[in-house]
This record gives sequence, C-alpha cells and structure tokens, in this order.
Amino acid sequence: MVKLLLSCSGICYEQHTYTSYFILMFYKFNFPCDVPQLSWWSSFQFPKFNSVDVIGIELRAVDSIITKNARGQTVNTARSVGTDKENAANLRNSFLVQGINPAYLPPVILDTSELIDGYTRQSVLCELKQEEYAYLVVRLKEGKGIEDAKDELGLGLNLHDSSKSATSNDYKKRLMLYIRRERDAGKTVGKEECMQWFYSIPHTFLPHQVESIVDKALTEINCMGTMEAFDKKSAVVKGADLLDVGVSDVVALNVHRQSQRKTYMQRTIFEILDEFERTGTIPHVVGFLDKVESEDATHVRQQGVKQARRINKIFNSLMVLYKQAEKNGEEFELVKLEGYLPQIINAEEGLIQV
Repeated sequence: MVKLLLSCSGICYEQHTYTSYFILMFYKFNFPCDVPQLSWWSSFQFPKFNSVDVIGIELRAVDSIITKNARGQTVNTARSVGTDKENAANLRNSFLVQGINPAYLPPVILDTSELIDGYTRQSVLCELKQEEYAYLVVRLKEGKGIEDAKDELGLGLNLHDSSKSATSNDYKKRLMLYIRRERDAGKTVGKEECMQWFYSIPHTFLPHQVESIVDKALTEINCMGTMEAFDKKSAVVKGADLLDVGVSDVVALNVHRQSQRKTYMQRTIFEILDEFERTGTIPHVVGFLDKVESEDATHVRQQGVKQARRINKIFNSLMVLYKQAEKNGEEFELVKLEGYLPQIINAEEGLIQV
C-alpha cells in the first residue's frame, strides 16, 4: 500500500492507493459449468481497507448473491448511472474469449452475501448462467455500515483495466449520500469533512478536481434542502398552471450558473423559434433554477434577466436590418450559407454550391 500526502486548501490529507502487479495470466474457462480454482488467487495480496476486514476468497453460488432491493432494482449505488451496458459487453467477451485473470480481485461481497463491488461482472455471470464463482468476502468493521463499504470499495476498487473507472459523478453521488447520512445522524459536515472522506478512498483525480467535486456535492445537497427542484418538463407544467395557459404555450429556461448558462439559453431560443414556426405565436417563457442555493437565487435570477434582455436586444437589431432589406426590395437572411468547404479529395476545390 502506497501512501501519498496531498495538500488542498491548506489542509493535508492522506490518500490511500491500492497497488498490485497486473499480469496477463488468463485461465481458460468454460461457462457456465466450470468452477474457478481458489488456488489461482493464492499469491494475491489483499489490500487493507478502512471500512471492512478481509475474510478471503470463497466460492459462492452466483444466484445467492444479493444485488437487488425490495423492489427488485439492482442497487449499484456506487455509480451515478448504474451498470454500464457497453462495459458489460466488453467483460462478457473477455470472459468468453480470454477467460479469467486472477491478477484482479473477483467481485466483493459482505459475509451476509450482499454485493459491494463488481455489479457489472455479476450481471455478466448471471447472463452466462454461471453456477458458482469466486468472491472476495469481507466483514464490516465495528462502527461501519454497508454504505461506508460501498463508498470505499465500490469507488476505490474501480481503478484497474478490467473495469470502467468510477467517474467524478460517481464520487459526487456517493459523497452526497455520505453527507446526508452524517447530517441525519446530527453531525456537522462541511468542506473539510468532505475532503477527508474523499482522500480516504483511492482515486485518480488531481487536487483541484477533488475540490471541485466536493464543492458541487455540497452545493447540490444544500439545494435539495432549501429549494424545490424542477426539470424542464415539470417547470413547463408549473409555469402553465401559474400563467393559466396550455403547456404547449410555455417554454422553460434553465437559469444555471456560469458553466452551462449560454447553452441553456441557446436551446431555449431554438424552442421559441420552433414554436413560432409551428403556430405563428411567441410562447411564454418561465425560468427555473437548477443547482442554485437559496441565498444565491436572487443573484442568479438577475443574471437570467440580463441574458433575456441581451437576446431581445439582438433580435430588435435584427428587425432593423430586416426592415432595411425589405425597403430595398432584398431578402433578409439571418443564416447566410455561402457554400460548403471542399472535402472530396482530388475532386473538389473552392466553396461548393448545392
């Protein structure tokens, strides 16, 4: 185990990273009848974890592993978008063509058979109707819960080649769940506690990226407690109700922070133009805030008004140009497509007219 001391915002944290030597030593395997040999992992050095103790690798019936909740949903809560289908297809092909590489840990379960890490591999094993497979069995340490284990193992063990690495959204989602658990228990969780949580889990993010993820998680979870959430669809319904008009007469503008503000406004403009082309009328526009805390709501709303005024000013200027063209008997063109660039090799040159 390698320890790397990092410093962020004047606070030092100890990052634990798990290392092992990955070798291309595949054992051919006939699914679904073959059974893995535990001796394949005999030389594997298990990592040390903060949330669980390692019992060892054991053979378990694949269909005995608990992966679903009471509603029958696969609870891969370590990932923001669940199990990746493309990654599952790649793993399935690797299993069938290459076999099993014991240089990597098998799926990880609690001693109660609940799956902690390896949801994609487990889904492939079920698809292949594998009867028995090897699992790394762990036991929760005193004072730790299954969510702590999913934080550490579900994220930290996905840094190797045979899996799809956890994304920043995966870490942000788990961090938000951690914040909620701690606050529900009456504990104070701020940026420092979040940074400590982050550096207790292996990751490949640079210090400024960690800080950005922490800031986003804190902002979003604070918004959840102080602001009613809307998406475009629900905002349109709410706006139509407040304006006493039909939902088809309303367009919703996501008034966001700096990063995506321009994109959302551009989309709204095209929605307005599409509606005008279809009906000959200009729809009502209602704004809604996304991932904005209550104390910042007024400022961000004011920025949205400035955006709208800027766009209206541009269209008013375009109307002046339209009237001038009409007065001169010319056709006004907002999109002046002059032609296409030459791209067919040895056949085109100059602008191409179609």
